[in-house]
Amino acid sequence: MFFSTLKIRTKITSILLLLVILSVFSISYLSFIQTKVSIEQKYAESFEVISNLKTGQINKRFEDLEHHLKFIYKSEKVVLSARKLNMMSSFNSSLYKSLKHKLDAELIPKAIVNRFSNILLTDRKGKLLYNSYKPPVGMSLGEVDKKIKQFLPLAQEETYYSRPFPTSKGVSIFIVSPPIKNRGLYLGHIILLYNLEKNIYPILEDRVGLGETGELLLCRMQSEKIAEYISPLRHRPEAILSEMVLMGSPISTSVQKASLGEGKDFGYDQDYRDEKVLSYWNYIPSVKWGLVTKIDYAEVKQGLDKLLFTFLQSAFVILIISTTVSLLFSKYITTPLLTLKNKLKLVAEGILQVDFTNDQFSKDEIGEMADALNDQVVAIRKTATFAEQIGQGHYDASFSPLSENDTLGNALLSMRNSIQDADKKEKQRSWIVSGVAEAGQVLRMHNSLDEIGDAIIGFITEKIEAIQGGFYTTQEAENGDEVLQLNATYAFNKRKHLQANFRFKEGLVGQVAADKKTMLRTEIPEGYTYISSGIIGDQEPHCLLIVPLIAEDKVFGVIELLGLHQFTETQISFVEELSIVLARTIHNLKNGEKTITLLQESRKMSEELQLQQATLQQNAEIMSTTQEQLQKSNEKLEQQIQSSNNVRKRMQLLLENASEIITIYETNGAIRYISPSVYPILGFTPDELIGSNDLKNLHPDSLPIFNSFFERLLETPSQKLSIQYAYTLKNGETVWLEATGTNLLDAPSVQGILINSRNITERKKAEKETRKRNQMQSLSENSKDLILRINTEGEIYYVNPAVKQFSGLLPSNYLGKNYKETEFEERFKTHLENLLEEVTSSARTFQDELATDTTNGEKIMQVFGIPEFNEIKEIESVLITAHDITERKKAEDKIFENNKKIRESINYAQRIQSAILPTIDNIKEELEKSFVFYKPRDVVSGDFPWYMKQGNTLYLAVADCTGHGVPGALISIIGFFLLNQIVKLNPDASPAEILFQLNEEMTKALKQNKESSTRDGMDIAMIKMDKSNNYIEFAGAHRPLYHFDTEKRELNQIKGDRLSIGGGFYKEGTKFTNHEIFYRENDEVYVFSDGLADQFGGENNRKFGPRRIRNIITQQEFKDMKGANETFQKNFEDWKGNFKQTDDILLIGFRF
Repeated sequence: MFFSTLKIRTKITSILLLLVILSVFSISYLSFIQTKVSIEQKYAESFEVISNLKTGQINKRFEDLEHHLKFIYKSEKVVLSARKLNMMSSFNSSLYKSLKHKLDAELIPKAIVNRFSNILLTDRKGKLLYNSYKPPVGMSLGEVDKKIKQFLPLAQEETYYSRPFPTSKGVSIFIVSPPIKNRGLYLGHIILLYNLEKNIYPILEDRVGLGETGELLLCRMQSEKIAEYISPLRHRPEAILSEMVLMGSPISTSVQKASLGEGKDFGYDQDYRDEKVLSYWNYIPSVKWGLVTKIDYAEVKQGLDKLLFTFLQSAFVILIISTTVSLLFSKYITTPLLTLKNKLKLVAEGILQVDFTNDQFSKDEIGEMADALNDQVVAIRKTATFAEQIGQGHYDASFSPLSENDTLGNALLSMRNSIQDADKKEKQRSWIVSGVAEAGQVLRMHNSLDEIGDAIIGFITEKIEAIQGGFYTTQEAENGDEVLQLNATYAFNKRKHLQANFRFKEGLVGQVAADKKTMLRTEIPEGYTYISSGIIGDQEPHCLLIVPLIAEDKVFGVIELLGLHQFTETQISFVEELSIVLARTIHNLKNGEKTITLLQESRKMSEELQLQQATLQQNAEIMSTTQEQLQKSNEKLEQQIQSSNNVRKRMQLLLENASEIITIYETNGAIRYISPSVYPILGFTPDELIGSNDLKNLHPDSLPIFNSFFERLLETPSQKLSIQYAYTLKNGETVWLEATGTNLLDAPSVQGILINSRNITERKKAEKETRKRNQMQSLSENSKDLILRINTEGEIYYVNPAVKQFSGLLPSNYLGKNYKETEFEERFKTHLENLLEEVTSSARTFQDELATDTTNGEKIMQVFGIPEFNEIKEIESVLITAHDITERKKAEDKIFENNKKIRESINYAQRIQSAILPTIDNIKEELEKSFVFYKPRDVVSGDFPWYMKQGNTLYLAVADCTGHGVPGALISIIGFFLLNQIVKLNPDASPAEILFQLNEEMTKALKQNKESSTRDGMDIAMIKMDKSNNYIEFAGAHRPLYHFDTEKRELNQIKGDRLSIGGGFYKEGTKFTNHEIFYRENDEVYVFSDGLADQFGGENNRKFGPRRIRNIITQQEFKDMKGANETFQKNFEDWKGNFKQTDDILLIGFRF
C-alpha cells in the first residue's frame, strides 16, 4: 500500500537505485571471492615449492644416513668384530681392547664425517658390546636408557627411527639397523645417536617466503591415537617435544594427515595455539614423518581487508552518483507513465531483457525518457555481463563505458585493472621469493668466497636473463683504503684484461659503492664492454645494472650485470633483495675468517711469550750464578776457556750420537733438559719437549706403569729403578723404550729426576718371536698331526716327530731333502706337489683330503697348506699339516647310510599313506565349494581327512592323531580303516554313535586296557550331511565346528566333547553329544585340527590361537572358497615367519 501511494519520480528513482546496488554488490562480491581464491592459490603454490624443497632435503639426509648405516652394519670388519664380541665373557681383556681399537679406527671417522653423536653395537638382547665414545662397555642398554630395548624388536626387518628425545647436547634420535647376521647367526644391531638440533632443525629455521608468522613443523605418529610435534615451535619454543594431537580431533588436522602420510594437500586448519592458519602438509617416507608448512590466516587476511575496503569505497561512490542521476531523470516526470508501467515492473523484478523502442512514443519528455530508460537498461545489462565475466576470472573481457563521464563503467574498469595489477604483483613476488630461496640453497652449498662468487654470479645472470655479470667484494688495500676487487665473472671473454680493482667513486662500480644506491643505465658509455658470441658476434650491451651489497649500512661488494634488453622492475627487485642476503653472507664469511686468524695469532703470541718468559728467567738465574763465579775465578778463566770449549764440543757430539736419551724431569713431570740424541731416536727436537710433559706420547697401557715408576723414584732418592714402556714417535709409530731412573733432587748439579732411555723395540720383537717359536715348537713336537715346512724349492727343513707314526722313519731321515726324494708314499708325494703348486700360485691357504698308506694301514688325512711370507711379502715356505680323520669319515659314512635308510622308509610310508587316504580332489568332487588346507610338518602326517559317501549321505571328518611323522601316520591308517568299517556296518549311525564305536575299536586295537600305559589316540571332528535336507549333524572329540551365517555375519562355534578317541582314558558308558545344525544357502562350515591354532610365531613368538581363526572367517568376505584357502595360507605363513612349523595342519571349509 505504501509503495502504491508514492509518486512516479520516487518509484523510478527507487527502482534504478536498487538495480545499481544489486549490480555493484554482485560485481564486488564475485571479485572479492575470486581474489581470495587467487591469493590462497598463490600461497598453496609457494608452500608446495617450499615444502617439497624441505622434504627433499630432509629425506635425502636420512636416505644418506641409512646408506651409511647399511655400509657399517654390513661391513666385514664390523660383522667379524660383532661375532667375536658376542663370544667374549670379559670386556677388560687385551683382546677386547684390540677389537675396540680396530672398531674405533673403523667407525669414529665415519661418525665424525656423517655427524653421528655416537655409534653403539649391541648383541641381540640389548647388551652393549661397543660404544664409540663413552665408557663403560658391557653394561645393559637398559641401564643407559630403559626404553632403548623396545627398539630392537621393531628393527627386525628394516631400519628403525626412534622417537626424538632431549639430551644435554640437544634433541636426538636413535637409528637402529636391521639385525647383523653372519652364517645364519643373529649377532645384534648397530645403533646411531643422531642430533636433530644440529643437523635437521637448521633446515626448518630457514623461513624465507613464510612471512612474519609462518613456520615449518615436523611431526610423527607416537601411537595409533596420538600424533606429536618433534621440532621447535616458533610461537612456543619452550614446548619442544611436549605438544601432542589426538587423532580425530578437529584441531591440527594437517598434522594428523601429515603424520599418517595421507599424501600432500593444502587447506585451512587450527594450529596448536587454536589460531586459524593456512597449512600445507607433506610426508617424508624415509623416516615416516610429516612436514607441515603454515602461516597465520590473520596475516593473509590483512591484504584481503584492504581490498574489501577498496571495494566498499567504490560501491559508495557509485551509489552516490547513481542516486544523483536517478533524481535528475525523475524530477521531469510529472504525469503517470502508464505505458511504461508494465515494463518498469519487469525491470524492477530484475529482468533486463526489455526494449523501450518497440512502442511509438511521442517526441516529448516521455519519449526522451523512454529512450533514456532503454539506454540505461542496456548499459546495466552490459555492466552485469561485464561483472559476471570478472567474477568468473575473465579479466581480459571486453567492456567500454558509455562515455568518458560514465562513472559506473569507469569504476568497473578501474576495479578490473586493480585486480589484474594485484594478480601480476603476486606472481612477481612469488618469482622473487622462489629465486631468493634457490639462491639461499646455492650459498649453503659453498663455504669460500671464491666458490660463492662463481656460483652466485652465474645463478643471478641466468635467473634475470642477463648476458654478462661481475661479482666484486670489498677488500682492504695495502694503504688501508677499501677497494672493490673482482672475485668472479660470468661470460666475460677476456677476464685477464678486466680491471680487477676499483676504489670507491672510481668508475661506475666505485660510484655505486660510494652512493650505496642501485644504478640502472640504458645508455651505456661507448666502449664500456662488448658481448661476444659465435652467433651474434661482438655487440654492445643496451642495459647496465649495478647493485651494491649492503649490510648494517656497510658496503661489502657490488654486482654488475649487462643485458641486451632492459631489465624489468621485477628482475631489479630480485637482485636488490638478493643483495642483502649476499652482503650478510660475505659479512659472516669475513667475520669467520677474521676470528680464525685472530685466534691463531693469539695462540702463537701466547706460546712465544711463555717461551720467552721461561728463557728470560733461566738466563737471569744463569747470569746471577755466572756473575758470582766470574768474581771468584776471573784469574783462572783464560786458562780454562780452551779446555772448556773442547769438553763442551766433545759432550755435544757424545750426546747427539749416543744410543741413549738423557732426560732431567722436574718433580711435577715437566722436562727441564733432554739430550740432543732425542731427535734421531724419537723424532722430536729438544725444544719441542723441554718445558712440557711428554706423558701424552706414552701408549695408554703404559701410562700407569710410567706414573708408578716416577712416583717410586720420588719416594726413593739415590736408588736406581728400571721399567719398559711403549712410546709414540713423532711420525706416529709406537716403539718400546727401556728407562733407568735415579732421584738426584739433592745433587746440586742436577736437582731433578735423571732418566736414561733407550730403544729396545727390536729386542722386544726378537723376544716375542722367540717365545712364539718356542710355543709353536712345543705344540708341533707334541702334536699327533704330521707337520712339515717346505721351501719353494721343495726342500724339507722341518718335520715333527709324528712322521715316525706316519712312515716309520725318524725326522732326521727327511730334513734337508727334497720331498720327492723321501720315503713318503707316492700318492702323498703327488698330493704334496699339487698342494705346493696351488698355495704358491694363489698365495692362500689350501685345504684338501686324501687317502694314503701309513705304518698303521690306509688312513684318510685332512691336509692344510699355509703360505709363509718374508719381509717383502714373497712366499718363502709352505707349512703343511696333515690330520688323521679316518674315524670321523667312517662315522660320517655310517650316519649317511642310516639317514638314507630312514629317508627311504619314511618316503615309502608317505606313499602308502597317500595311496590310502582320500585326496583333496576326491573331497572337492562331492563338495564343489570347498577347500582343504593340508600341510604336514614332516614327510608323513598324523592329521588326515576322511570322507565316505553312502547313498545321498556324505560323511566328512578331520582327525588329529597323537604325535606326527611316522608314529602319527600309523595311528592315522588305523583310524582310517576303523572309520570305513564302522560306517559301512552302520550306514544310519549318527556322528556321535560313530565316534562312540570308533573309541571302542581304537581302544581294542591298541590294547589300551586298564593296565596299559599307552596313550595313543586321536581327536576328531565328524560331520554327517544329506544335501536334500537343510541341516547337518556333528559330533566332536576335543575338536569344534565353526558355522558362519554369511547373511547375519555371525559365527556359531559348536564345541566338541572333552573326550578323546583311544588314549587309555575310555570309560564304559561314555557318550558323545550329537548336534544338529540348520543352514541356509551360502552359509560356511569349518572343521580343523589343532595344528594351525598351536603354531608359534608373530612378534612375540605366541600361538596363532582359535580367536585369530574366527577373526579371519568373520572379518574377511571371501568371493569363493579358493580365496578363503589363500587367505588362511597367507596368514599362516606371515605368522610363522622364520619359525619352524609346530604341528601338522589340516583345515577343511565348505560353502552350501
